[in-house]
Amino acid sequence: MRILIVDDEPKVRENLKAMIADVPGFTVTGCATDGVEALEMLSDGTYDALITDIRMPRMNGLELIREVRRREIMAVCMILSGYDDFDYAKTAMQLGVQHYLLKPVDEDELKNVLDQAKAEFEKQINLQSLLQQKTLAQRERDLIHLLHGQRVEMKAALPPGS
Repeated sequence: MRILIVDDEPKVRENLKAMIADVPGFTVTGCATDGVEALEMLSDGTYDALITDIRMPRMNGLELIREVRRREIMAVCMILSGYDDFDYAKTAMQLGVQHYLLKPVDEDELKNVLDQAKAEFEKQINLQSLLQQKTLAQRERDLIHLLHGQRVEMKAALPPGS
């Protein structure tokens, strides 16, 4: 699983990167210092997950996740924060975030969260594949009807990620 770490503190990024390197099946393929930089990196689709701090300059982690959702970027989002603040956690949950890690990160907790994130990502991939198959099957049925001169009711296409 390819992970993007987003935190404005270099030491936090490096420590997290080192911890993740010890977990089989996970690779940190990029690091960003804020949400703006992270969005640029996420746009190429080479990440499966992101771990983001909340408080950062230019664009904080919650704004980043909100924008990831708006742009329908398929990535599991995890929060990393030094603040045990219910308002942050509540907002994160409203954005669909299921994983909230507190600094300093415990290695066992990180491994557990990564395993959960991997399972969540696999579910997203399976759902996306199922939706694509359903759409293709419907198109095939419509084509067969058209070829036989039957009227076909055109349905609006599902937006990506629906």
